[in-house]
Amino acid sequence: ILSPSFIKRKKSTSNLMGHFKCMACKTCEIAWQMKEFENPFDNKKYKLKWFTNCKTDFVVYIIKCPCEKIYVGKTIRALNIRMSEHCSDFKRQKESSPLAIHCKEKNHLFNEVRCCAIDHIPKNV
Repeated sequence: ILSPSFIKRKKSTSNLMGHFKCMACKTCEIAWQMKEFENPFDNKKYKLKWFTNCKTDFVVYIIKCPCEKIYVGKTIRALNIRMSEHCSDFKRQKESSPLAIHCKEKNHLFNEVRCCAIDHIPKNV
């Protein structure tokens, strides 16, 4: 899932690293706070190197289903906006959305999935 990046980035200026709830949006209902991510394929743990929340844009994010499957996505929009789009796809059972198709096949409810930003690419890169 994760691979080394060759993009030179400035370090975060925040002392608080990880993904946190903004406490002001619907995405907070399904978001989880974390400071490290465990890759389910090799069980390696990766410390999150940026402060992110539901309103952070330019992120790589994961959505974890109740069946433990993980969807990895990226967006230039704020995470809460992208999650609203996923929710809309789910409600409309959009055929072109792998996440919506999976949730329908496995009878998952959208409020059962969890999401989190795992990386952030600052706009000035």
